[in-house]
Amino acid sequence: MGVQGALLLVLLLAACSRGVIVEQDGEGALLSSGAARGFWVGALNPHTGVGATWSFGDVRLCLTAPDLRPVVRSLEPASVVGQVRVAPIMVRNALRPPPQGSEPPQGYMERYRRRHIIGATRRIPPGLHEPNGWVVTTTCKDPWQPISEIVVTVTKTGPEGGGIDGIVVTYAWEGRLHRYTIPVDFGICGTGRFELSLGDPCPEDEASTATPAAPS
Repeated sequence: MGVQGALLLVLLLAACSRGVIVEQDGEGALLSSGAARGFWVGALNPHTGVGATWSFGDVRLCLTAPDLRPVVRSLEPASVVGQVRVAPIMVRNALRPPPQGSEPPQGYMERYRRRHIIGATRRIPPGLHEPNGWVVTTTCKDPWQPISEIVVTVTKTGPEGGGIDGIVVTYAWEGRLHRYTIPVDFGICGTGRFELSLGDPCPEDEASTATPAAPS
């Protein structure tokens, strides 16, 4: 077991004795509200056959106050539905598109092209990190600062398709473990019908229920 793994075990054991604080999004040190419902690649997309892999993002980890320093311990699917394989959920620094009508700082657009937030993409985004030990450092209010973006990668393993329903965030702050669930879902449509917390993401008469992805 590595140093990080041993540290996580110690923290989990401590949480068992003191209890994990289960909270709503934004009640503690972290906020993810405002994320889109997610992105499901439609069944009519030519790149959604069995074996197809997609990565999904644009789910953010933001501080609720600028002087806080919570440390992420794990990011896990709240549930997995259908015939898919979900890779370990990762996190990275990414840049947002400039606000409409704004003038980006010098060099921003070049950095944005290299590391922009994603909607859905068939490639694995660069700069991914394991969540354990990730320190969130921004409130996400400054549009020019990098944000902590959660990235979910899903592979379709059968014709039904499927995905994840919710992301469970566990983080350490002020000597305790905290946990909340982000109400967001991601996946790849197929023949299956799924009753998720936000409804069926794959209506039979639609190819996709999501907003357009950021450029890849």
